[in-house]
Parts: sequence; C-alpha cells; structure tokens
Amino acid sequence: MVIESECSRVVGPGSSAAGRGRSARYINLDYAASAPALVEVWDEIQALIPWYSSVHRGAGFRSQVSTAAYEARAIRCAPFSGAGPDDTVIFTRNTTDAINLLADACPAGRP
Repeated sequence: MVIESECSRVVGPGSSAAGRGRSARYINLDYAASAPALVEVWDEIQALIPWYSSVHRGAGFRSQVSTAAYEARAIRCAPFSGAGPDDTVIFTRNTTDAINLLADACPAGRP
C-alpha cells in the first residue's frame, strides 16, 4: 500500500507503539513545522554537505556546486507544484515568509 510505504520512509520500518491493549505500527501525524526529513532528502543533504557553500553569492567551486544543486532542485520540484516550463519556482524559509513575499508582490489596493 502506498501510505504504508511512505510512512515507512518517514517513521522507519517496524516502528510500533502500544495502546488500547494492543500493539500497532506507530505513525506520528502531528508534525507541523518540526517534521523530520524523508530518508531520500536526508541522504541528498548528507551527500551535499562536504560541498556546501553560499548559493548565488560566491565564485568559488563549492559555491558553484551548491548553486547548481539548488537550481536543479527547483527544476525537479516545479512539476510537483504545478509550475509550467515558463513559471518560476521560489523557495522560502517557511509559510509566513511565503505569504509575506506574495503579499509584497501584489499591487497596492488589490486583494
């Protein structure tokens, strides 16, 4: 089942918790902003850490590697977000940052 597969990626295979007199596989759906990274995301981060440097700021090799990785992720995320080939994907720090960025981009006096 797809949900079980996804949960195993987040929680880990074989995780369980006791409750109501029986044992059941544990799935924590109460994450909000503190959700752990998916295994694939964590692996990608670990692979990039030795090469990490400032994105879009440096001329050095590590900065160029970091910038290329950042831009490649934007291209891979575009279809997931519904963006077309002529659209731009912008990553923000959090939801509040995204809403404020959108609000600042709206013309004055328009909802």
